[in-house]
Amino acid sequence: FQSGGSPGWTPLSPRTIARKRRLGYPRLNRRGMVPRMMLQRGNFGPENILMMTGALLTSWTREDDPHHVEDIDATSVSIGSDLEYAGTHQYGGPGQGWNGSDIPARPINVSKDAVEKIAALIEQQATEEN
Repeated sequence: FQSGGSPGWTPLSPRTIARKRRLGYPRLNRRGMVPRMMLQRGNFGPENILMMTGALLTSWTREDDPHHVEDIDATSVSIGSDLEYAGTHQYGGPGQGWNGSDIPARPINVSKDAVEKIAALIEQQATEEN
């Protein structure tokens, strides 16, 4: 989310940016400050992709989020979101935009660094169990 996709996600249309700006998105936190997690490429504003309320972001990144999905076993890790619109953003959706426009796929991919951290955690867990 913070890097704007890898590879980079399709930028928002000018109409979407204008709509988000008009509606006051993305939102500041309860203290009126920029939520650090919602910075994208160091910026916070309506141009940020897949960030309005932070719900999709936290559903992917916080284990305590009610929409976080996680399945870990001896050989694999699956992490995701069960928010109804998560699949549309992952795979794209024809005619599903707020104005009937197509939504381009903006897949959430796990970085190489994250894969290495996950592998280290699995290895640590396996060692502790034996």
